[in-house]
Amino acid sequence: MEVVVRRLTSLGVLFCRNPQTMAKYAILRARDEFRQNPPQNIRRNQFGTIEGDFAFCTSLYHGYELLLLHGQRSFYNFLQGIVNGEKSYPRARAELMRSHVFVDIMEELRSQFEVFPDSKAPEDGGVSRIGDPAAPAAPPAARFYSHPKIEKLEEIVLQHFRETQSESTRVMIFSQYRDSVDEIALTLAHHAPLVRVMSFVGQSSAGRTTKGVTQKEQMKVVREFRSGGYNTLVATCVGEEGLDIGDVDLIVCYDAHKSPIRCATRFAAPRPRLFFTACAVYHVSVAAFFYHSSSALISRVSRIGFR
Repeated sequence: MEVVVRRLTSLGVLFCRNPQTMAKYAILRARDEFRQNPPQNIRRNQFGTIEGDFAFCTSLYHGYELLLLHGQRSFYNFLQGIVNGEKSYPRARAELMRSHVFVDIMEELRSQFEVFPDSKAPEDGGVSRIGDPAAPAAPPAARFYSHPKIEKLEEIVLQHFRETQSESTRVMIFSQYRDSVDEIALTLAHHAPLVRVMSFVGQSSAGRTTKGVTQKEQMKVVREFRSGGYNTLVATCVGEEGLDIGDVDLIVCYDAHKSPIRCATRFAAPRPRLFFTACAVYHVSVAAFFYHSSSALISRVSRIGFR
């Protein structure tokens, strides 16, 4: 990231003192400013290269945010999308593959998730994702948390079910990205039958590997959640869209929307008696996150260089 940022700052189209603290929004604003009022010292034939660097930089910072806020698995899936061409363009892929730091990071993550693969749901009432085959869950000794937030969320949900000891209690969890939804659901599935979890995503497909579900399937999920077939629903923003989900006892926001309106709508469709915001899940864990192995990975990502 620092190399691309330096290229843009040296041309006077981006202002940044510390690349690690810069937000993706600042890059987008700088790009818009460049389009409306390009510096006079930049030749017209440089515009395409600069636009490409802005797009590349935005893509890198999105991955960086995923690593910070959602964990190593979401970050790895995003990088895989760049490598196989789903989430970027050929120039970005070529530059990244020339970076030995990037290649080392990919190898490290690949070996990590080969040891702890995306195991599917246990067959005895664990997580269910429409269209996914069931497979045995990983044993507790092999548990891997790609972000401390997931471990904290697991603690909150288990505490709720153990304290209420009621068959009628319901929990709803929101996360912005499908990768996080899947990882949360798979983590909670290890605690079946206490936690009977279902993931709930939108109808659109994201790339070649992440498929959406039909409206009929979505309505089936809602009915089963209301009737008690599942007691935990892990949803993307589709769960915010005014569905008649009914009463829930606990809402947990795995991430925090920057838009107050979007954040408020998370509590409009269900009728919660108690909720934990991202403050409970995120801020408690962010300090621990930097003291875990991911802190070294974050530092290495920010120093990816190119030849």
